[in-house]
Amino acid sequence: VERYNRHGALEASKWPGAFAGVELTNEWNTLICMPYGFGGCSASGNEPTAKDWANWCYGRPFTWSSRYWDGTPQMMYDFYVSTAKLIKLQYPGIRVGGPASGFSESFFPCGDISPTSLGMTWIKHFLENVKAQGAPLDFFSFHYYGQGQGQSTDMASLPTAYQSFLQVIESVGGFGDLPLAITEYNSPFVLGNQSAYVGSLAGAADNAAK
Repeated sequence: VERYNRHGALEASKWPGAFAGVELTNEWNTLICMPYGFGGCSASGNEPTAKDWANWCYGRPFTWSSRYWDGTPQMMYDFYVSTAKLIKLQYPGIRVGGPASGFSESFFPCGDISPTSLGMTWIKHFLENVKAQGAPLDFFSFHYYGQGQGQSTDMASLPTAYQSFLQVIESVGGFGDLPLAITEYNSPFVLGNQSAYVGSLAGAADNAAK
């Protein structure tokens, strides 16, 4: 923060018509915590229940992998609370927010993005921890890549994202008019492969629309 805040570049007062701040964590909810060999969610009756996911994704031993986070959701909540408080203590004029949640069907267990899903339950618990411990949350952030790791250009899930997040935020209460910020986005792509769509004219138009 000190490095990027030279001459007060991150101070909220420096951006009256725009936005700057410190975002904590990155797509922490992309836990891949199914038991080894599990075939994933399917329409054949092999779908895990919320209880199954809770058993797999909480607590020790850590038997899962994640692109950006290796720890329990509670560890992430504690990390945000302690770090956000330290930043505000040192730099009270800087906005601090998060949790930079990945949002699309590919980021949530079984693709369930409803307000009562396990993925949204993690978000709710994050907000409850922030509120209970008096940590700053100046903005709520998430990342949006259409339908995730595919080539669909359908943006239908974006309004659903807003509504789901808003319902969860309102259910916890106490955050006032909390800004929602899309802090990372792109056209849909495939990890590990060069995506022709992202670099195409159509992909550019898709991004402009977002």
